[in-house]
Amino acid sequence: LLVEAKNIDHTFEKLYGFLSKLEICRINRRVIELFEFKNFEHFETDFVKIFDESSVLEVIGVIKESLSNKIVQNKRMRLKSFKGHKKHINVNMVSRKVEDVISIIICFLDETTQIESEMRTEKLLQRMEKTIFERTKELRVVNQKLNDQAEETDRINQILEYNFNQTTDSIQVAKKIQKLMLPKISQIKGAFADAFVFYKAKDIVSGDFYWCQKTDDHVWIASADCTGHGVPGALMAMTGAHLLSEIVNKKGDLKPNEILHLLDHHIIDRLKQRQSGNIVSTGMDICLCKYEMKTKKMEFSGAFQDLFLKREGEITILKGDRRGVGGTHEYKDKDFTSHSLDLVKGDKVYFTSDGMPDQFGGENGKKLMKKRFIQILKSFNSKDMNGELLETKKAYYQWKGKEEQIDDIIVMGLEI
Repeated sequence: LLVEAKNIDHTFEKLYGFLSKLEICRINRRVIELFEFKNFEHFETDFVKIFDESSVLEVIGVIKESLSNKIVQNKRMRLKSFKGHKKHINVNMVSRKVEDVISIIICFLDETTQIESEMRTEKLLQRMEKTIFERTKELRVVNQKLNDQAEETDRINQILEYNFNQTTDSIQVAKKIQKLMLPKISQIKGAFADAFVFYKAKDIVSGDFYWCQKTDDHVWIASADCTGHGVPGALMAMTGAHLLSEIVNKKGDLKPNEILHLLDHHIIDRLKQRQSGNIVSTGMDICLCKYEMKTKKMEFSGAFQDLFLKREGEITILKGDRRGVGGTHEYKDKDFTSHSLDLVKGDKVYFTSDGMPDQFGGENGKKLMKKRFIQILKSFNSKDMNGELLETKKAYYQWKGKEEQIDDIIVMGLEI
């Protein structure tokens, strides 16, 4: 066998045959269990079956090294059990030669669990690395898209900011124009003993307006609330003020209800509201008065607005008609009611849009309502109308609190 071992070629069958001739002297039970043999005799007969072609070559190599009195340690081999289960074995061999007898001690260390765990870990790491690589690649693509979107969003925001500033600047100019078109408080005070106007837009420009015009011995004065607020409301307000001036200049001898009748027709005609398919239903609520300065007689007509008379601390409400001017086909030919008042020195009359009575606020966040508004008018104890203006503002802001302003506001007071 020594000669055979030294000269054996690497033909698998011969190698297998050579291993079959080895005599197994002793083996512990752990080895039998490791390779799944029934007993010692079974192992002795069929132990060569634990080797495959590659492992046979490794074993013969170890034996050849052992013939030179070398100690072979930590030789990893891939063997298989009798039942065909693959095993990862760390083989240590020690050989000793006495005359023509070689004794070989072989120690098998089962590393199957460890190796398979390492292999699974390696595969898992490889899959994780692949997944991370793919996700990283995807994230780079997504990140690039987000960067592109961020740049585009930033560009759009800059455009929007520019346009917003341009629009805001334009509306600020419109606010100045609207303010110039409103009558000066001094003009109103020139026709009455005293007066105040509380005028506050919800946005930059207002859909509410007040108007005053003198004709001979008469003073025409009005407060109006146009549909909407902001720019659309302001356009309607300017249109309404212009139409009022135009009508009164031509028909100043008419009564307020007749003026409202003409104003209704003019708005409907100007905005082409009689045409089918026209969705512009803009109109206005208005309180219009004609005051004769010599006789202190006042005529009033209202469209969804009332007039409040304060005399000796008591408030009298003169009801306007429950229909607006323009903006509706409910009445083909609207008629408005005219009220006549004989005023005396010290009387006060008040106009208001629905902006202040409809304002939410108070402890429960409810509307101020007309009843509370009348109480505010009755509670005035200032000596002049400027004081009443301050009291009106104070009452409004105290009621409003932190609530948002919901509409344009106009409150106007006149003292006879």
